[in-house]
Parts: sequence; structure tokens; C-alpha cells
Amino acid sequence: MRWLSTFIGLLSLFVATSVVAQEPYRLQPGDTVEIWVAEEEDLRRTAVIGPDGSFSFPLAGHVKAQGMTVEELETALRQRLAGYYKDALSLTAMLQANTAAQPTVFIAGEVSTPGEYRFRDGMTVLHAVSLAGGLYRQAIPPADQDRAILVERDIKLAENRLDELGVLTARLQAELDGKTVVVTDQVSLDSPLLAQEQKVLDDRHSLQSDQEARQQEAVAMQGRIAASARSELETVQQRVVLAQKRLDSTTELVAKGAAQAVRQFEQESEVATLRGLVSELTTGLLTAEQLATTEVATFEREQKERRTQLHAEIVAAQREQSATRARLADSRSILSIYAERQVRDGPVVPQLALYSIVRATGGEMREIAATEMTPILANDLVRVVYRPALSGSPADPSVAEADRVGLLTLGGDEISQ
Repeated sequence: MRWLSTFIGLLSLFVATSVVAQEPYRLQPGDTVEIWVAEEEDLRRTAVIGPDGSFSFPLAGHVKAQGMTVEELETALRQRLAGYYKDALSLTAMLQANTAAQPTVFIAGEVSTPGEYRFRDGMTVLHAVSLAGGLYRQAIPPADQDRAILVERDIKLAENRLDELGVLTARLQAELDGKTVVVTDQVSLDSPLLAQEQKVLDDRHSLQSDQEARQQEAVAMQGRIAASARSELETVQQRVVLAQKRLDSTTELVAKGAAQAVRQFEQESEVATLRGLVSELTTGLLTAEQLATTEVATFEREQKERRTQLHAEIVAAQREQSATRARLADSRSILSIYAERQVRDGPVVPQLALYSIVRATGGEMREIAATEMTPILANDLVRVVYRPALSGSPADPSVAEADRVGLLTLGGDEISQ
């Protein structure tokens, strides 16, 4: 066995020397990078580096990737996303190869998405688990206290949202009915939610009163303009009648030679001018009346549109109320299951994720104990299982390490990290 240990040591030294000597690949425009975040399913992306050497990533924004190694890109993304998460993220980036001969690894067991994934040098068990979507949470017993806390938080949020929707619906209905006070039994009279919606209703009524006053003033102004134009039009029309009579008399005198033709031309010009003024005043009168009608129609249309909007908002709020009630009922049902399970089964037994690597060695398949930081090789199969923790204080690191590593022999040798 000593020669085997020596051979393994030399082989490890050769591999390490080769890795150091090899210049790491630096990303270029056109490269495709696959990015996984174990904690956030929605942040999984396949990004193509653009001609400017950058790509966009949710929350991180525009990332300049040209010239970086894949590891440097991972670090840059973690730093940009750190401000949005309380705990450190398990983020993995991988350069997508252009050949079908890309080496792979296999991940099986208690992970979210078991399957075959691309391998790259330097991968560890934790990288592999991250690629597979992280640990499968459903394997944790239903009485898990962390999950119960989350459900209780969901219940509280749903109850608060129902209060908000109840007061919102009451305010919308009050505005629709023309009432000035929000009335609801959803919350107490001294609730800040009720005071807030009452303030909104007061503002809406004030705005509507201002709009109505402006509309009435505009209609009144156009009415005054129309009345003035109508009065002036009547006066000018009377002047046209008198001017026409004078013109008729002058025309008869000119025909008899008792008056000069120049006087006839002057009176004809006066009649034409007065008739032009009549036309202008008539147009102004019609315009003023039309503007008054338009103001009234516009105000009525705006009121109708607002009522339609209120109906739509009420329906949307009622739909959200129904969905929130259903979600609240589900959460309460889940919490009751946790409570029943805890009463029935007693204290929760802590669970630990244990890892092993199935590897072909010398033509034989061997299963080897591993930890999160154990390096893996191409074509390895990473297996994840849950196992009850050893008895002892969960806060004792030595106990946890014994549970994680010491117990998991599985018939093979443990890999040194």
C-alpha cells in the first residue's frame, strides 16, 4: 500500500503543477456563461458576453466580464449581489463549451434538480450541489422550526394584507357612492390604515370639488361670452336694416339724378362691412356655445371614466382578497400540520446532509465519503443523503463534523481535502 500512496502523491503533485502552469482562460466577447445561484431559482441565467465585453444580470446590472477568469466573475457577481441578501450566496459560473465532448459530473440524491452537469477543473462537492439547485428542502421534516417560522410570517403578512384590502375596498366603494366617510369593520376605528384611506378619500373629494368648480366657471365664462356676442349681434343686425334702408333711398335718388353715385357706393360699403361683422359675431357666438357644451361633456366623461376605474379597482381588490384568503387558509393548514406533527412525534431530530462520491477507480466503482469542500473529478457521481445527527449539542462543531464526516464511510475511503 505504501507504493500506492507514493503514486497517488506524485500524481497529485503532477496535477497541481499542471494546473498552476496552465494559464487560466479569460472571458471574451461572444463567450456564453451559465450562472447558478442555489438560493434563488429565478437568478439562473445563461449570459452571452456582448461586443462591449459585458452582459446584464438581475440585481447586478451591467457586468464587465471581458478579461476576467470565471472565478473572478463569480467573485464580482457575489460582491454585487451581497447587498441584497443577508447570507453569503452559493453562486457558480461556468463557461459553456462549444464541443459536445465536454466532461460532466452527475449529482443524485437530496438535491433540487438531480442530473448531469458540465465539469470544470477545481470543482468541489459544494459547486456540484449548487449546480443541482441546492439541497432539497422537502426532505426536512414538516415539524422543522425554521419552516414553521416562515409559515407564521406568511400568515401575518396575509392577515395584514387582508386588512389593507378591506379598508381599500371600503374607501373605493365610499367614493363610488359619493360618501365622505370610510366605514368598515375590517379594522378598528383608531387603525392607521383607516386614517390613511380616509385621508385619500378626503383628497379625492377635494379634487373632484375643484374640478367641478373649474368646469362650472368655464361654462359660466363661455355663457357670458355668448350672451355678449348675442347682444352685439342683435345691435349690428339692426344697424344692417337701417343701412340697407338708407341705401335703397339713395339708389332711387341716384336713379332720378337727385343724388351722386359716390354716396350710393359709400352706403353699399357700409352695408357690406356691417354684414361682415354680423358673420364674425355669429361665428363667435357659435364657438362660445360649443365650448360650453364641450366643457360639460368633458366633465361628464371624466366622471364616467373615474367611476369605471373605481369599479375596476374594487373588482381587482376583491379578487386579491379571495386569493389572499385562500393562501391564508393554506398557510394555517400547513402550520396546523406542523403543530400536530410536533405533538405526535415529539422533539424534531436534526438532519444533516451527508455527501459521498461514486468514482470509477481501476475499473471498479467505489463510493467515497466527502464533505462540501472535497474536490471532484470528471465523470464523478456526487450523492447527497439526509441522516439524523448524532446525539449531542448541535452547537458543538466537533459533533457536527463527526456527523458529517466520521459517520459517512459507506464502504470506501475518505478523500482528504
